[in-house]
Amino acid sequence: MLDRLGIMADSQVTNGENMRAHKHRRLLLVAFCVVGVFVRAGWTQTDPPQVSLADLAKKTRAEKASKEHSTARRVMNDDNAPSANWIKRTTSYWATIPAAQLTVLIPIASRPADFGVEVPLEHSGVYIPFGETIWNSSFDGAAQEYLGMLLTRSRFRGAAMKLAAVEDTSVGSQRALLVHFNFVFHGIPHDGMALFVSAPQQVLSLGCMYRNADWEKASPICEQVINSAEVVIPREYKEFKKPF
Repeated sequence: MLDRLGIMADSQVTNGENMRAHKHRRLLLVAFCVVGVFVRAGWTQTDPPQVSLADLAKKTRAEKASKEHSTARRVMNDDNAPSANWIKRTTSYWATIPAAQLTVLIPIASRPADFGVEVPLEHSGVYIPFGETIWNSSFDGAAQEYLGMLLTRSRFRGAAMKLAAVEDTSVGSQRALLVHFNFVFHGIPHDGMALFVSAPQQVLSLGCMYRNADWEKASPICEQVINSAEVVIPREYKEFKKPF
């Protein structure tokens, strides 16, 4: 009788251990799945472009090379300046003291939005986010930080972005790149562009984006914003170290 009871007790212990082991394996499986989801999401949002901006710029030049094509010049003048219904918006970038400044014209009808402004359209809007101070003098590094900010902290956080083309350009005497991109957000295709301007110790940045369906009204607004860009670059300055 005691032997049978001992066997039953051992069997219960074994079954209990098997159940705990099974539950443990299930918890581990769930944990690995959850971690996998976040790793994949983080990669989609923040992974840098596989091709450098210089390579994309070279490819863009090759695709657009023709007798009719001329290099873009993003400098405001009397011919391309927007109408009187636009106002100046200046952003300071503090990798140096005094700061470098980037000024563009935006429509008076604009309203505050994450990191910048939004120009209302009939059913949506044109989103114009200004970059933060980027302590990086590389265009690739600056693009990674700016686009990463858009995909993790702006209204489009979580979207997966695809770079389309890169144009060599200039703002005043400063070298610049104009990056074209597109992405899908909540199932809706969007187009956009980002301007990166070289400056001492840093790269200045801003962007402009809109729903693909609003291209006819939105694209001219983005073009005028970019075309109006002006910079103030300090010639004598002190480097301001990144505070964190």
